Amino acid sequence: LYMQLYCQLVVKMAKSKVDRYGRVLIPKDIRDKLNLNLGDPVVISVRGHDLVLRKEDIDLHERVREWVEFIRRANPKPFVNEAKIGDSKWLSREYCLRKLGL
Repeated sequence: LYMQLYCQLVVKMAKSKVDRYGRVLIPKDIRDKLNLNLGDPVVISVRGHDLVLRKEDIDLHERVREWVEFIRRANPKPFVNEAKIGDSKWLSREYCLRKLGL
């Protein structure tokens, strides 16, 4: 199953060279496959001896920004009610002692 999934993920493979300025040309068919256009941000990372280049998920950044704005506006309180001893089995002295084997 892992090999099948891995083989499906590797759709295209191409060779390219690093020029004297450190640039690498991404072949057109791969740019088309990833819908990678001029000016699109990419993320470059290193995994072991592999260089990984992926298109940045701008939607993710937008969703995180919206969530942060929502939380700031809503200003939620971390706890609505104060916990009181005896409210839950997790807070009872007997339960804690039993879990500790005492």
